[in-house]
Amino acid sequence: MATLESLEFEGFEKATEVEGIIVIGIVEWEKLHITEGHGYSNSNMEKFQQWCKNHNAHYYARDKSEFFQIEAIEEAKYKGMNLVVLESLS
Repeated sequence: MATLESLEFEGFEKATEVEGIIVIGIVEWEKLHITEGHGYSNSNMEKFQQWCKNHNAHYYARDKSEFFQIEAIEEAKYKGMNLVVLESLS
């Protein structure tokens, strides 16, 4: 299970905690973990999915008009996860 300290150790500088859920953005994840090609290649998506599984992370992506951070936090809580990765699809 991820903690703010463990994510800071991995290099995440913008991780925050809201209502007991750690929140990070997909852009920061990509900066730290995408080493080749475009972010949405098959190998990068597999890497991201594995990272989410290893960190008990919920991925929340919505169109800008339907994007609500509090909804992402509530979804993570409901699923028993303590970390959410946010992506606004605009």
